[in-house]
Amino acid sequence: MATALEVIQNVALEINLPRPSAVTDGGQDLAGRAFQILKTAGKRLSKKDWPELVYEHEFTLVKDQPYYDMPDDYDRLVQGTGWDRVESRPLTPLNTQQWQEWKSGLVQAEVWKQFRVKAVEGDRKIFINPTPSTTGNTFELRDGVQVPVGMVVEYYSSHWCESASKVGKASLTLGTDVIRLPDDLVEAELKWRWLRSLSRPYADEKIEAESLCDQLLAQSGIPETLDAGLTTRGLSHPNIPETNVGLS
Repeated sequence: MATALEVIQNVALEINLPRPSAVTDGGQDLAGRAFQILKTAGKRLSKKDWPELVYEHEFTLVKDQPYYDMPDDYDRLVQGTGWDRVESRPLTPLNTQQWQEWKSGLVQAEVWKQFRVKAVEGDRKIFINPTPSTTGNTFELRDGVQVPVGMVVEYYSSHWCESASKVGKASLTLGTDVIRLPDDLVEAELKWRWLRSLSRPYADEKIEAESLCDQLLAQSGIPETLDAGLTTRGLSHPNIPETNVGLS
């Protein structure tokens, strides 16, 4: 991956601008403005579904604890990845209305645990329904060490860039930082945005960047989820038992 400075240098040459030798965050010179544009470009691109930004979060349930911490770099969930590894069943995601109906409306029984993400004092937490009545997990062997596992979800990280020492960051601050996305896409995105800021024609470059983005997303390995009503289980669905249904 190219550094932020290298991306700016490459694009500067393409659009016939002086090639900067250094860049300073907040600088008012040409390189400083380009750096700010690159920060914006990275943030916009990070909202796409890139596998480079997908991580797994595991947590174990604690008796009478209704919610649990999410990672510091949590941005948004990957649809359909919630799983109860203790019971070997999916976690059912609920929207706001469904959650309130379950917590405040008629009592219904369901064998699958449910969850939603919402804030507690400004920090996003993952809530589990029903609230655990016992502390539960299971164990598995990883790298020769037995570790507890319980619930798991995958999420998109807000750390779309990293330092030279590979520490994730939510924004660029140094010219040595790198963006965790394909270099050619980052350069294409910077090019049209930089041209626009200079009041130069940029329509063709924008179309090229958008086309490249679509192409790379299609090749990314994360297929689009086609929801045929099978990924959610809410009050609108009947509670059908998974065993003892009268079949012989």
